[in-house]
Amino acid sequence: MEPLRLSQAEKRLGVSRSTLKRWILTGHIKTVKTQGGHHRIPSSEIERLSRIAFTDLNDDSVSLNSERPHVLVVDDSMEMRSVIEHTLIQSCRYNVTTAADATEALERARERPVDAYVLDNLLPGISGIDLCRRIRENDKTTPIIFFSFFKYQDQVDETVKAQAQAYVKKPYLDALLETLDSYVKRK
Repeated sequence: MEPLRLSQAEKRLGVSRSTLKRWILTGHIKTVKTQGGHHRIPSSEIERLSRIAFTDLNDDSVSLNSERPHVLVVDDSMEMRSVIEHTLIQSCRYNVTTAADATEALERARERPVDAYVLDNLLPGISGIDLCRRIRENDKTTPIIFFSFFKYQDQVDETVKAQAQAYVKKPYLDALLETLDSYVKRK
């Protein structure tokens, strides 16, 4: 079988591209490089990783267990997505996929069932509040938690009108994790 591109591997393993890249950079996944310098992951590596429930990659207990709740994190800041993803993975309670905008988020949600969403409001194109409304058109129950820098109460009120379950002010990651835990357990 031919080696997989990163986009194919992330779908097969249920992890984000940034997680895959971190595992490659730390040598936890063996890859082959194309003539153009792109990484490809051999099928044997995908099979090996698919059999692992937990593994110590990059000093984190990273879950590859499909039984763990899947959280889709949507934030236009790559740094913030990485920080949130790291926090949730390090908690050993969640599988995480990330998206940089609403369009990518909706695509990711179609690819794999989501157990909770973490949304920033300030996204390019469609706002987080509008994304929340779009999600609610087809999914009335999956928890949606805003993690953003809202300055005004009316912005927070808009998240409630859009049927989000909670709002956590950035940068309080412990509060985000606690809120996420409470809503995912209720589901």
